[in-house]
Amino acid sequence: MIRSLKNILILSATLLITLGIIELLLRRFMPIDYRPPPSELPNVARDIIYQPSDIPGLDYELVPNIGTQAHGVWVKTNSYGMRGDEPDPPHDHRIVVLGDSFTFGFGIPQQEVFPVVLEEELKYQGQDYTVLNLAVPGYAIKDEVATLEHKGLSWKPETIVVGYVLNDPEVEPIQQIPSYFREPSWWQHSHVLRLMARAKKRIEILSKGGGDYYQYLHSDRRSWESVVEGFEDIKDMADQSHARVILLIFPDLWHNWDTYPYLDLHERVSALGQDRDFVVVDLFDHFSVYPPADLRLSETDGHPNELAHTLVARALIETLAE
Repeated sequence: MIRSLKNILILSATLLITLGIIELLLRRFMPIDYRPPPSELPNVARDIIYQPSDIPGLDYELVPNIGTQAHGVWVKTNSYGMRGDEPDPPHDHRIVVLGDSFTFGFGIPQQEVFPVVLEEELKYQGQDYTVLNLAVPGYAIKDEVATLEHKGLSWKPETIVVGYVLNDPEVEPIQQIPSYFREPSWWQHSHVLRLMARAKKRIEILSKGGGDYYQYLHSDRRSWESVVEGFEDIKDMADQSHARVILLIFPDLWHNWDTYPYLDLHERVSALGQDRDFVVVDLFDHFSVYPPADLRLSETDGHPNELAHTLVARALIETLAE
């Protein structure tokens, strides 16, 4: 009995020493960049245009009343913490736009972002609209639901636009900005445990998504359920406000259109939206008349550029006229 206990203690001590040595080696020679705590994240203008949020369900939001250089462009926010000028409340028709960095206009001058282009075109046509861009980089569907509930509905919108991107089912703070504002779990401070967590995630992506991250997100039960519940919440809020919902589905711009691998995901999201009485606008149909490279921000950045934002605005104008 004593010998067995002694062997267990020796084995445990050996294991702990081994893990400690591995931890030190990883930190020194091969740091694991999967799910690092905020203290290890490089600066990406987080403290300039983002701040922690007191709104339930939101970790962070845009800082109101700023004008500064961020993400390669001048970013201006109004007193409500939206990217754009101060809204003009007297307008009869209001459109609330929800989304992430695609809708925010990552890397795009403010006047070229599609909510601004949309409002200007509607005014040019003599239509009395205010378009409110509530998009924030890094947001997923769950964040957009909280934004609509606690910010968007106060504007009594006639139309709610949801910009859907293929990583919107994310429920974990994978991207840098969400990671920075989310309280880290204890295991994220260990490179050994992060290595194990990364291996587990890769196995899940392989088994559920065939090695493709977007396919995984739409196959994983927890991730997809966040979209189902999010759409249902948006529908309920829209019905109570007598607003219609337009669902924009953004295609991934890193693939040629003739071999585009995510049409099944577009169809699945579209069907879910139609079941909730959303008006669905699949931007694949509008973007595919141009080569994907003509619509990307740069050769290394897959965000939509100015031309893509113009196409989104045109698609919305057509939809609003129906």
